Amino acid sequence: MKVDRFYTLDNLLPLMADEAKLVFMVGCTSNYKEMLLSFICRAKYLGIPNVLIVAFDEALYDFAYLQGLPVYLENSADQYKSFIDNDRICVFGSECFKRVSKLKSMSVLKVLKKGYSVLWSDIDIVWFENPLPHLLAFRSGALVIQSDEPDENLPENSILGMNSGFYLARSDEKTIHAFEAIVGHAMKSNKTEQPSFYAVLCGEKGERRVGERECAIEEHNGLHTVFLGHRQFPNGHVFLHWDSGNATKSCEEKECILLHNNFIAGKENKLKRFVVNDLWFYDVRNRMCIQPWHPSRSGAMPLSVFQTETLASLNITEPTL
Repeated sequence: MKVDRFYTLDNLLPLMADEAKLVFMVGCTSNYKEMLLSFICRAKYLGIPNVLIVAFDEALYDFAYLQGLPVYLENSADQYKSFIDNDRICVFGSECFKRVSKLKSMSVLKVLKKGYSVLWSDIDIVWFENPLPHLLAFRSGALVIQSDEPDENLPENSILGMNSGFYLARSDEKTIHAFEAIVGHAMKSNKTEQPSFYAVLCGEKGERRVGERECAIEEHNGLHTVFLGHRQFPNGHVFLHWDSGNATKSCEEKECILLHNNFIAGKENKLKRFVVNDLWFYDVRNRMCIQPWHPSRSGAMPLSVFQTETLASLNITEPTL
């Protein structure tokens, strides 16, 4: 069902931003719509209702709009229409996936130029609590970003150890200049946008690293990039939370603020991880957010039964990883 494009970036931003002109943003294509709803359900449970959704294809805009969610269609996606074919083509590592990934930084740059700061999160990240207060505790004016270094014993800012799936970018001149450089670098690359973040912010060979958790660049008025710690903001490999048998308990021991479901290929494998670790927050069959009293949380139904039903609803037949 096609719907009119009532929502635009310009009319949503004033409604979604907080008093400090900061907005939470996520974005995806329509083949990740269930994962998007699980993320939004979790955000609402944490008391974060103002998550702005960037649709990277028309089908996702139509779907989110009919769900009553604040969504706008990223116009830059038009140039990638021939590559976007949902489940059949736009999979991890494909040309479509690489090109669509670059829409994220392009979308954020537009928002920064309009005078709004952005907390960007990929939707394959579980938030255990609102991360914003922790991010605002870092130095003013710094770009705060997640580390992608897989070894918790190595520095967070190791070579190419930057994850563009979670960061806080403030709307100031130096950050805007840096994002312009990131977008420009990514457009010339045959990779995803992520290596472009590191190349611009830390240098192609990491020559702009400062200590073990920062990078600094003179070209953009001295912008500092601060890497979030492995312990509280882990990617999908450090400490092997996902392989522990109980990712929530493992993360509680390390006092995680969030946990990224990366370092695993394929949408189905990501979904399995969420479901079998009880970190899935959308009831696909009943089309509602999973509440504390829901069978998966209250013990009214064996967890394995709910997991199996949820995986079946997501067209995933194998109940375990």
